[in-house]
Amino acid sequence: MFETTWSSREKWGVALGSGGARGYAHVPLLEVIESCDIKPEYITGSSIGSVVGAAYALTADSRTVKKMTSHFVKINSEKIKKLLQMAAGSKLVDMLNVARKTAVSKSIMNEDYLYEMLTPIFQNARFEDTKLKLGIVATDIRRCRTELITSGYIIDAVCASASVPGTFSPTRLGGTHFIDGGVMCVVPVEQCRQLGAEKIIASDVTNLVRKGTFKNALELMGYLNQLKLERIIASEISQAEYRIRFTNLNIEWYQFDQFEKATKSAMELLDDFKKELMND
Repeated sequence: MFETTWSSREKWGVALGSGGARGYAHVPLLEVIESCDIKPEYITGSSIGSVVGAAYALTADSRTVKKMTSHFVKINSEKIKKLLQMAAGSKLVDMLNVARKTAVSKSIMNEDYLYEMLTPIFQNARFEDTKLKLGIVATDIRRCRTELITSGYIIDAVCASASVPGTFSPTRLGGTHFIDGGVMCVVPVEQCRQLGAEKIIASDVTNLVRKGTFKNALELMGYLNQLKLERIIASEISQAEYRIRFTNLNIEWYQFDQFEKATKSAMELLDDFKKELMND
């Protein structure tokens, strides 16, 4: 589904939301934006949105970002496979490993897991190397607030923003510790406005499936948390001139092997969204 409000055509910005592997949908969205001859000057990202957003800020080319994403999936196939096993916990041994790790450590994956996966993409790039003004959102767990990072090494900021609690270790940065930006800010529209954007496209890749029955109390609690999150997202994206919500992405956040499926599903909604952009 998509929503639109109208305002004057000025400086464009894009706010890419959190959602794990569902964030692959951000890539075809960038392709559509370019096909409409829209050239964003600002981009913000939370969690997976920070990964895609940073890659786009460095290249300003959606085709290159698509190639980078495919390369990411290929070179990290073994790490993704391990993450799938641990996060899904389909086997008894995997569930026991998760229980053991969460009891004695900060995360189920090794401390440098994210850095090892993302360093081949960003290397030593810094914020001043970008072609678009970039802002990355992460959650400062000591100060209990959202932080907009706009300087330093991009890999550090991206890892801070994408550190899913319990799965990846918190990232130490600037004398404090950060976790996933999506904990307190799912779609960073306000932050994109802070950078200077006057007309913003917001992309939400969360996917709440309505349920009436639950296997256990934990599943119910998780669902209730998602309901609260949905209210937060609605408030965030209401501040954008254009909003697209990828409600048809039927994959779990940790299924990073599903790039093709996510992008194909995204295109089903982007055709109509493109018409809206073209008619403005």
